[in-house]
Amino acid sequence: MRKWLIALTALPLLCPPAASEETVAPGNIVFEATTKNVDRNGAAQDVRITTYVWSFPGRGRSPAPGEALQEVPLRGFYIAHLLSGTIAATTDDQAVEYKSGAYWSVKPGATMRIRTIGELAVIETIVVGK
Repeated sequence: MRKWLIALTALPLLCPPAASEETVAPGNIVFEATTKNVDRNGAAQDVRITTYVWSFPGRGRSPAPGEALQEVPLRGFYIAHLLSGTIAATTDDQAVEYKSGAYWSVKPGATMRIRTIGELAVIETIVVGK
């Protein structure tokens, strides 16, 4: 399983994007399920949980100011986990640098853009929705 995950995350490296274009990183669904959640009134509601793995190729150096960012095309609330690499993630016009192992959340409706610092970054996102 681990070999497949490594192989799937390396695929985007075969066709890197042009330096000036904004790209959407390919996301691979690695887990998907529906479960029940009980609301405040005691009613059970279906909740969908989807886990994606995204790979963001870099250029092997710190990005230059104004260099294109790669967008994560999710719009609902989600939790992000940087599995490997170092990135600068911009959400709501605020850039934060994360190192491998970091967790953070992205609020509903926000857009997260990634700038990879180094060769490659791999992010896992966990989306919880209806």
